[in-house]
Amino acid sequence: MDMLAQSQAYTLPHAAGKTAKSIGEAMPPMIPARLPCFTLEDTPELARNPNFLGREDTLNAMRHILLPYRQGSTSFEIDSLKQLALCGMGGIGKTEIALEFAHRQRRKYDAVFWARADTIANLDKSFWHLSDRLGLLDYSRQPKFTTGTDALGSWLSNPWKFEAGKGRSPISRWVRATWLLILDGADDLSTIWHLRQLKFGSVLITSRDPTAKTILSTVSAGLHLECLHNAEGAALLKRLTKRTENSDADAKFLSSLLGGLPLAISQIASVSVFQDLDLSELCELYKQRQNHAVLHNTSGLNFSAYPFTVATVWHLETLSLEAKTFLDVLSLMRDTQIPQQLLIDFDHDHAVPYFPCGLESVDKARNELMQSSLIQWDTPEIDIKLHRTVQDAVIAKLSHEQFDATFSFVVFLVWFRWPSSLPRASCGLHPKTSNQRHLVTRWSWCASLFLHVARLRELWEHTNKISMTTRMLFVALLNEAAWYQHERGSNGEVPGLLGLSEKVCNSIEHPNKDSLLVDVNFFLGAIAADTNQHELSWRHRQASTQIQLKISQELGLADERLVVSWIEFAASGIQDRSYERAITILELAQDFRKRFLVSKPRIKMSGKGSATLQQEEDSENGLATYIPSELEAYLGLAYLMQGKLDESELVLTEALDRRQRILGMHDVESYRTGLFLHALGNLRAAQGRMGESQWYHKEAWDHYQSTVGPQDPRSADASHKLAEHHLHMGHYGEAILQANPNCVLDSNTCKEAIKVWKAWSQAYKPRIARTTFLQATIYQVKKSMRSAREYRRKAFELRRGWLADQGLQHAGVGMSAKDFDEMVPFWSR
Repeated sequence: MDMLAQSQAYTLPHAAGKTAKSIGEAMPPMIPARLPCFTLEDTPELARNPNFLGREDTLNAMRHILLPYRQGSTSFEIDSLKQLALCGMGGIGKTEIALEFAHRQRRKYDAVFWARADTIANLDKSFWHLSDRLGLLDYSRQPKFTTGTDALGSWLSNPWKFEAGKGRSPISRWVRATWLLILDGADDLSTIWHLRQLKFGSVLITSRDPTAKTILSTVSAGLHLECLHNAEGAALLKRLTKRTENSDADAKFLSSLLGGLPLAISQIASVSVFQDLDLSELCELYKQRQNHAVLHNTSGLNFSAYPFTVATVWHLETLSLEAKTFLDVLSLMRDTQIPQQLLIDFDHDHAVPYFPCGLESVDKARNELMQSSLIQWDTPEIDIKLHRTVQDAVIAKLSHEQFDATFSFVVFLVWFRWPSSLPRASCGLHPKTSNQRHLVTRWSWCASLFLHVARLRELWEHTNKISMTTRMLFVALLNEAAWYQHERGSNGEVPGLLGLSEKVCNSIEHPNKDSLLVDVNFFLGAIAADTNQHELSWRHRQASTQIQLKISQELGLADERLVVSWIEFAASGIQDRSYERAITILELAQDFRKRFLVSKPRIKMSGKGSATLQQEEDSENGLATYIPSELEAYLGLAYLMQGKLDESELVLTEALDRRQRILGMHDVESYRTGLFLHALGNLRAAQGRMGESQWYHKEAWDHYQSTVGPQDPRSADASHKLAEHHLHMGHYGEAILQANPNCVLDSNTCKEAIKVWKAWSQAYKPRIARTTFLQATIYQVKKSMRSAREYRRKAFELRRGWLADQGLQHAGVGMSAKDFDEMVPFWSR
């Protein structure tokens, strides 16, 4: 019987340890392979990497899955296929990890094979070589094979080896051999699809395609590799550059800049070694975006078996135009949180060429990028993510024109979906939603979009020729982002955002620039008022109102923008004690707003510049939807400060009652209901009804807690009022706790509240001074004179510093609580 007939007629048992009854009864189907066989020795590039570092968790997981025996046992399990796929983006270290595993575990297998699986031709070439190394190509003893896959596959399916008898096992026998096959670079899974017929052994696949985890079986078996943690990346960089002297901080910073991508770290290390640069010099080099193209093309030190650089590893040139354009847009956004809805729901007329418009097209482009592990995305509820080094590499390949066009499109996308705080502009483009100022429901969406505004702010200096329309949208976006940060009490970002906004605004020449100046001055005025810069606030609010009046006159149609300008301008009047003028403006704004709900009033300008409203038509039931806002709260407070308590009560109680009827008793729409409760608490105190006053202030505090949260200045204002009530009732301990300029009601919120005041102490200096003075009063009543003197001194110092900032003189002694009250915005008192 010839060898082929024997292989067809002879079947060896599958259980480990079972053998043929004797060698003489039947011949095995294959000739003995040359074992052990470790083919990595044939290729110098596959030698063990002496600089390999970390990834111990990954290697342990691979050992548990791929070794041919259970952990802690010596009994072989070779009757089923063990498979594992290492998945992740190019340059993440899949090949290096596979190499390290092969070298560490080589003695656990009879054969370890390394095969290039990027193309069918390379895989077949590798299999021919592996077959030859095993001695399977002896044509005198077995059938000729037509492909390398046939040759090696035949042995992998029946991997028997001859084991000569010795010692206590004198009988020679055939036993199943153990083998590990590493299929490197199997990004196109059709290359290895035919290997699904394998039933035994261990297969390790490296692939960018996450579906490789199920390519050889229906059971998912794979690991998705993440980038190195900052400490690991820094350690690798220091090992490669051999720099240990005081370089920890620079190494960690560079690792962070490179996102912990091993290939990028290897390349930057190469630059350090060959150009003799220390790590601090490398940091400065990489911060300059114009250097990225050169740095990304530098060969790495640590990837001996890897032929790519950051500039070439992701094969960007092979992507479809739609996928490439989609990736271009993603690269100019924040890398970790990109809502897919942002990329679908927009006016497609503004898209850059080849951008996939619509859900079906976006799905197709996204899936193409996911197949290469260039991005990560699991479900519609999860944001798209990509690596920052991918972004850097993509941007480095963009021409100036492509960069500007992509930047402009991203600005439009973010601006269009930003829930605008202001009403719709009187002219020009309009975002998807508007008039959302103070609504807490928009904050989660703003938080997500703010990351992309920050990214655009970073990239602005790299733009070249940006259109005036994009500049308009960018300024509007910066203003909105600044206002959102201010609403959340995070004033640290505000100066930078508004500074860039003013700079870009000054470069604009556009017919609708006046509309933009209304917004710029509106935001600057509102923020200045809330941070106690009252003179500056008045100037900006006046400018905003005057420009909006001009626009309304030109259009002949007034809108909600004019009302908002009037409200803010009136607020400046109240702060300046110009109560009558403020009341007149607020009543005009209220009359207009109510008219607007039942008609579209036109505005007629007199020769002196004053406005007269003309109603086009009337309709019934329009006022049923009218919800009082800060307009009525300011009006009630203006009456209160004039001593007109009855007028104040009528305005505030009617407004609060209407809000509660429309929105419910405990609405969380915005902080506005808390503003009315706070004002009513002040009114009741002025009426001498202190029990009711405390109740209203406590209700205001509760409402602020449920809307803006304990870290907001308004919660601090309510805490101050409650401290006053505790003092009035003789509850000194509670008053001290409440009066601590940390906005607390109980000890659980104390620490977080402290952060609010101290983080932006300059902006809130008047509030801190006022509450510190209250603390001094409390200690004085308690007869703790030493503490009283200390807190009074601190309060005077804070007041003196604030007055100096305003260009005013400190009165010195004899200060009262009223003097400190007048330092803060009127709605905070």
